[in-house]
Amino acid sequence: MKKPAALLILLALVAIIVAGVQTLRLRRVPPCPPPREVLGRYAQENERDRGKVEIVFVGDSVTDNWDDAGEFFPGLPYANRGILGQATPEMLLRFRRDVIELRPMAVVIMAGANDIDLGLSLEETRRNLASMADLARAHEIDVVFASNLPADDYVQNQTGNRPPGRLNELNAWIKGYALSSENGFIDYRPAVSDERGLLRKEFSEDGVRLNARGYAALREVFNQFDKEARGEKQ
Repeated sequence: MKKPAALLILLALVAIIVAGVQTLRLRRVPPCPPPREVLGRYAQENERDRGKVEIVFVGDSVTDNWDDAGEFFPGLPYANRGILGQATPEMLLRFRRDVIELRPMAVVIMAGANDIDLGLSLEETRRNLASMADLARAHEIDVVFASNLPADDYVQNQTGNRPPGRLNELNAWIKGYALSSENGFIDYRPAVSDERGLLRKEFSEDGVRLNARGYAALREVFNQFDKEARGEKQ
């Protein structure tokens, strides 16, 4: 194994341990293993998909609900590995199982919004996102970061725990980090935001969860990004 790759893996393993501590602290639960249903959420799918998928999407409810609320790239060799309510420490803990062991060509990471809800510092979120990218690159998996989506309060208060200013700060860092480290970056926000920068009403029933039209908009943005990215590699 080349030394740079081994160093990246070592650093990522240290970050995973730290992520576990963060998860326990944030969830305020006694020290015990994560629930089996979470660790094994995609056990059957991972056995089925290992070595057969090109792109894995990892994230929280926005990714998780894509299968239910909208068609998730039908007919394409993509795997959905989103889990409702997860923050970056929890994603990092399962990143090897749900991403690396599938041996995809690329991973799309949309994460960090729930970190804001839980009060995780931006520095800790940055560390977890960078560790996921380090793990992927060490295994020759291309990394694409996606912007977190805005919310709106037209049904109930959705921005109280997720202030737009903090979300914009996180997205700005993700974009800067992705581009400076030669990773990909997809900005979904222009496709789903109104003139105020908040989630457009036609794309959600409650101001945060996307409906079928919202996911159709994301799919169109990703397909355009993917087309351009594949063209650059040819």
